Amino acid sequence: MSAGHPLVDDAPHRGWLVTLWISAAALFALPGVFDLGVIKTAGLALLAAACIIPLLALWARDEIALWFASPGARLHVFAVALALVWGAGALTHASVVDRVLLVLLVHVSAVIGTLAAQRRPQALVTALRVSGTLFALACWLQQLGLDTAFNANAEGDFEITGLAGNTTRAGAFLAFALLALVADAVGERVGLRPPLETPPPAPRRTAWRALATQHVPLVLVSSALVLTRARGARLATLLGLLALGIALALRRADRRRIAAEADLGASPVDEAAARFGPHVAANAHHAQGLLRPPPAPAMESATDRRPAWPVLAALVLGVALAGATGGREALTASKLDDTAPGLSGDGDLTLDVRLALWGSTLDLAADHPWLGVGLGRFRESFPPYRDPLEAALPGRGGAATSVHHPHDEFLLGAAEGGLAAGLALLLLAATTLRRAFRSALLDVGGPSRTALVVVVAGCALALVQDAWTDPTTAVPFFCALGFAWSPRSDEARAWHPAKGAMAPLLVLAGLGAALLAWPRLDGHLAWRHFVEEFAAHGGALDGARFDLLVDAAETCPGDVDLQASLVDVGRQYAALVMRADPGESARAIQAVDRARARLAVLAPYEH
Repeated sequence: MSAGHPLVDDAPHRGWLVTLWISAAALFALPGVFDLGVIKTAGLALLAAACIIPLLALWARDEIALWFASPGARLHVFAVALALVWGAGALTHASVVDRVLLVLLVHVSAVIGTLAAQRRPQALVTALRVSGTLFALACWLQQLGLDTAFNANAEGDFEITGLAGNTTRAGAFLAFALLALVADAVGERVGLRPPLETPPPAPRRTAWRALATQHVPLVLVSSALVLTRARGARLATLLGLLALGIALALRRADRRRIAAEADLGASPVDEAAARFGPHVAANAHHAQGLLRPPPAPAMESATDRRPAWPVLAALVLGVALAGATGGREALTASKLDDTAPGLSGDGDLTLDVRLALWGSTLDLAADHPWLGVGLGRFRESFPPYRDPLEAALPGRGGAATSVHHPHDEFLLGAAEGGLAAGLALLLLAATTLRRAFRSALLDVGGPSRTALVVVVAGCALALVQDAWTDPTTAVPFFCALGFAWSPRSDEARAWHPAKGAMAPLLVLAGLGAALLAWPRLDGHLAWRHFVEEFAAHGGALDGARFDLLVDAAETCPGDVDLQASLVDVGRQYAALVMRADPGESARAIQAVDRARARLAVLAPYEH
């Protein structure tokens, strides 16, 4: 039994649910997807409505109560509630719908993380190992030129994206997977035994099993992380490794002090209570076997140590492999090599744009300090505050750009929910880091160290990108968050609501997710179909292809991008058929007018 997770031994194993959920977030992709975030969010929401929420209703009603009773859940709900004051009144905006769906996804993820912590702690490591290895294989297929369906942008430029549709998000997910693998590989196995006890024989084929489940995935994931050219993800990885090293060093030092006190006849509870408090120490050390009467000196079993050199060798081999196959430039160069004159003098476009967005977002938050601009309404409200030099930078193909996210989750919370919401998210990060670190010091088996490194990396990534609002990275991060906030055995249990009262709420959550997600998925799949047909016919327009775009825009009337696309294409189509078919031209003009009227409400500053 684990000291941090008391139900492990006597509860049914539901570890595969964590693997299914994290793998779905990481591996869900369609060839040629140009707006993967919307499609992935809607797809995961439908999966949650059809499968995950019913399973949680059957298996995890206690864990649902535990998560929502935790301070972490309350802080997040508080930040979202503030942002919903203005966001709920604009559910016709597709961006608001997407954010509402994402809130559902992150809380489902947190409940699944809590379920794993209570019933199968090792499942979090397994999920990240499986999905991370498959994700890394997709990156390598792209690097070797064997997979061109998922790695070309609109201009056909080559870019390693895995299955995330974006190299930055791909690197962020691989950082989570790499840290989980390292934490599992170097984490000590707790095995205190009496000095005269004979160590158990090592299981057969242990070396081969470690090679297949730890070292080979480490090589693949570390090399793929280099290939993605995601500098923020590499920095987050280093911070996670630093946190892991500190936790391991403190834990080993603590165990040595406890053993020394036991040799001197002192109670290990007294020493542990001085550091962690009497209840925590007594419970944790009882689970480690240090309170078994009569107290006897104990020593670490050498067979229970996991050497660090194979892990280090795997990481070095992964980086070398990436460099030998063309990844040296990815390791040293910035993600974008263009210059940004006027923004700063260093010529680093990625950093320059972020600095400009952060400053502009602070101005927006300062003008709306109490309740923000509303959940999901950042894009709509940001243009008047946008730095003109940053706005003048051309996008792909020279097109004008729009800002959907400030590349900082805490600033996004302050802009959409007010300064109190931003502070709540900062407090969420700080308290979760503190709790995850303390749990990593007390955890016997080691899974809490996996939660620690993922939480550290996720909080670091939240400072520089959309790590909490993109499904690829939000799902594993909030799974780790729920894991970290799962009650330890020394803590009081939450009051569990009646099962009959919880069931209708879960049914409503599932139905609401399905009703909101289906039009988003249907509309963007129709848009994708239009783009494929348009490209397959050399850019030629006809009534059938134009109807595909009209159907997509009518399915999602609150989607700015769909309405803008209909305006641009509809004007061309109306002019094309004006002489040959005036009635068809009038129909196209009517569709364009409807789209223009929607844009005037949805994005008044952009269009």
